[in-house]
Amino acid sequence: MNNSLVVWMLCVVLGGAVSPCPSLAGSSILDLQAPLQLAQHDPDRPGVSAPERTAPAISVVPDLRGRPVTDAEAILARSGLGLGEVTLLDSDAIEGTVLRQSPGPGLDIERGLRVRVWVARSPPSPGVPSVVGRSLQEAEAILREAGLRMREAGQEESEQSQGRVARQEPAPGGVAPRNRVVAIWAAIAPPVAVPDLVGQSVEAAAQRLRERRLRLGAQSVRPSLPPEGEVVEQIPAAGERLPAGGAVDVIVGEGNLVRVPGLIGGSEEAATKSLERAGLRPGRVISEESARAAGEVLRQHPPQGSLAPRGSGVDFWLAGSRMVVVPSVVGKMAGAGMAELEHLRLSGEPLGEEESPRPEGEILRQDPPPGARVPEGTRVGLWVASSTLVAVPDLSGMQGRRAAERLRAAGLTAGQVETQASPAPHGSVVRQSPPAGVRVQRGTRVDFWVAASESVVVPALVGMDMVSAQTRLAARGLRLEPQPPETNAAPDGKIIAQLPAEGTRVPPGTAVVVRISAGLGPLRPWFLGAGIAALLAGVGWWWGRRPKPDTTQAPSPQPKVRVRLGEPDVRAPHTLPFDPKAPDVGIRVRVVRLNTEVTAEQLIVREERRKT
Repeated sequence: MNNSLVVWMLCVVLGGAVSPCPSLAGSSILDLQAPLQLAQHDPDRPGVSAPERTAPAISVVPDLRGRPVTDAEAILARSGLGLGEVTLLDSDAIEGTVLRQSPGPGLDIERGLRVRVWVARSPPSPGVPSVVGRSLQEAEAILREAGLRMREAGQEESEQSQGRVARQEPAPGGVAPRNRVVAIWAAIAPPVAVPDLVGQSVEAAAQRLRERRLRLGAQSVRPSLPPEGEVVEQIPAAGERLPAGGAVDVIVGEGNLVRVPGLIGGSEEAATKSLERAGLRPGRVISEESARAAGEVLRQHPPQGSLAPRGSGVDFWLAGSRMVVVPSVVGKMAGAGMAELEHLRLSGEPLGEEESPRPEGEILRQDPPPGARVPEGTRVGLWVASSTLVAVPDLSGMQGRRAAERLRAAGLTAGQVETQASPAPHGSVVRQSPPAGVRVQRGTRVDFWVAASESVVVPALVGMDMVSAQTRLAARGLRLEPQPPETNAAPDGKIIAQLPAEGTRVPPGTAVVVRISAGLGPLRPWFLGAGIAALLAGVGWWWGRRPKPDTTQAPSPQPKVRVRLGEPDVRAPHTLPFDPKAPDVGIRVRVVRLNTEVTAEQLIVREERRKT
């Protein structure tokens, strides 16, 4: 048993006879290691205690963690303690600093004891592993496991596969401290020389590019000599270098060009046959005055040896007959001018008329111009003066009838009139042909187009209030035009009639006129009596003027007279014996509010007559 623990137990048993009693508070059992000299119990002297023991000196263990081990001994010495065993540990902390200690800081221990410490030392530098040829993910994992970090420094041409590590720095096998950054370069394929593809088919060119780790790019076509479908040009050119995987664009020949044969010196017939054998045809055959034999080819276009599309024409010039100088016929009348041209074996051809103050029929200009040398038989175009041209008036904005009158006044005729959807006013002219300002022959037909506004359907408004009707009309681009309210059996404020009627198609912006109910007032007794009296008087008058019944015929069912008072229907049926051919009469009476002054004409809304 530990001596300190024995002393403490004696203190408890003897009730403090041993003084001072050591305290265990703040100390571990291992810290109480000083030997205690206890008085031996003398059996001959019972009750006599052993001599008192002197308490050992106590020190508080200082905190050495994080301090250099070279300072630890001095720090412990100031506390009356000594430096014990020093153990080195691999750590990322500063080398030579105390990592931990035993006993721990703050404990009370006997002076002179030693404190054991653990001191940091740098771990041995790891060897740099080789990651060349690895993928970037594999390289990063390998370096991290070795305590290193990876940084991508760029790309480098290499025989390694695309994207693999081509080079690293530091080189593999070297020693580097922990967390050292290792730079790596990703491999890219070295450039490849572009092969010559001209003259090959597209399929063969693509295969050859794949063998060189290149690929076929854009393809286009252009005219070329046969055969069709061969590469006639490539971009980049053969011999240039491209990165692996680069694209080479090619131009493929259509094979539709032929070489133009020589025609000069031959006859027209020989030239035609030469062109047909080459897959061409004669173009313009032009006669040209020359000292050469008549009919000999003097020149050609395109020239000999050039490339031309198969089937295209080749122009050539033949040594022609006598050339004629074109005379001036400007200022002469058309008949005289054409006669002069025919005398020189030329032909005059009227090409048109032009408005001019000169006399009608006078030649204003000619083509070819005077003095030109042309072959015999050449046609000379003539333009003669005309006084019948008029300017087309501007019809924009006019209504159709007004536009036709304007054309007649200008000496023109209204042609076809069509409609065209337009925001312009309905029926106004929005386009014309010929356009305004053009001078044309008198009597020319002028077509024009008039605006046709888009129509909308009038919705049903009867039974709606003013606000709802206004909203519904506004949604269709129409306007509401209410009339003053009038007494009616419909609820107050409700629409009882509309114009135009429901379903009518009208232009946008049209006003819809509505009648509004002012509701019913109490019916006056005198008005009701007067109405019935007037009704009965009218029926009596009609009864007296009815045709006499034919007594020889069998009696027929008697008609009925129905009197409707007010709205809604208030009926007072009454049956009278009269001629069965007489009409069934209904008189509709308007009901008004009390104290309202109205005339008899205002009370009767309508009279309905119908045959039985």
